[in-house]
Amino acid sequence: MQTPYARLFGQSGRVVQCLVRRQVVVCSARSVPSRPDVLPRPKGQLSAAPPCPLVAAMARRRLTIAVVDDEEDVRHALHRLLRSAGFEVLAYATGSEFLRHARESAPHCVVLDLHMAGMSGFDVQSQLREWALPLPVVVLTGNDTAEGRRRALDSGAKAFLSKPVDDEALIGAILDAVGSNGAVG
Repeated sequence: MQTPYARLFGQSGRVVQCLVRRQVVVCSARSVPSRPDVLPRPKGQLSAAPPCPLVAAMARRRLTIAVVDDEEDVRHALHRLLRSAGFEVLAYATGSEFLRHARESAPHCVVLDLHMAGMSGFDVQSQLREWALPLPVVVLTGNDTAEGRRRALDSGAKAFLSKPVDDEALIGAILDAVGSNGAVG
């Protein structure tokens, strides 16, 4: 049986699960550490690399990411990954539950599944647009179709990713979405 990490992150699922259990933050040029990246020197010593502007802004202010997915295992895996990367995370099982809290919780970005029981991710995007909430959306779906991709991006999604997703690709998409929305700085 696949773990939720393997289902969500594919082959790197075991590595992510191990790192999350040990509360290790995976850093790369596009990831979000709670402190500047630490890069190894050839002799095994560690030195702090100069942080990029986005990482420096993150150190001043933690970003809140809403995760909306009807699969509990996926929601839990995303919650743990994003928390380990330094984000505050709000997890919702349905689109309607998220929308009830969207205004007062004021997340910086939402990671949104498209195909959920009840209100779909497309419905959530439509409601956000109707309310004129400038909330960047990163779509994460297990059902990647050309029509779904076009519809989500035309509805304002900043990124469209398929499950299983690479952890760095997801974190990079979130950072790009938040940065393009001017929420950091």
